[in-house]
Amino acid sequence: MARRLLRDQLMLWHATALTDDALLVTCELVTNAVTHGQGEVALSLSCRRLASGARQLRIEVSDQGSGISRRQRAVTDRAGCCPALGTGGRGLYLVRELADSWGDTPAAGGHTTWAVLSRSAPGS
Repeated sequence: MARRLLRDQLMLWHATALTDDALLVTCELVTNAVTHGQGEVALSLSCRRLASGARQLRIEVSDQGSGISRRQRAVTDRAGCCPALGTGGRGLYLVRELADSWGDTPAAGGHTTWAVLSRSAPGS
C-alpha cells in the first residue's frame, strides 16, 4: 500500500524522477519500523520545489518505538556495508546512500525516521 500511495503522490506532484529511489527508501524505512519499532506505523510525505527547480521529497515513518539503535546507526556510519550482518542490516545503509540527508527524531510517545531526496528538474 505504501508503494502505491507513494507512486500516485509523486505523479500528482510531478516528481516522478524521484520514484525509484523514493520507493526503495520508503520500503526500507517502513520495514524497519514494522520489524524493530512498536505500535502503529505512520507514513508521511511532503514535496517542495526548490529555487533551482528541483523537487525535494521528505519521507517520514513514525512508530512508538525508542528509535534507531546505536548498532544500526554504526552500520550506516561506515564507509562500506558490513558483510558480518549476513542478509539483514543493509536497509539503513541503502537509505544513507540514496538520501541527501536522513535521521531519526525522537518525539513524545515514539520517534520518526526521515529521509530527504531531491532531483534536478528535467533539462537543468
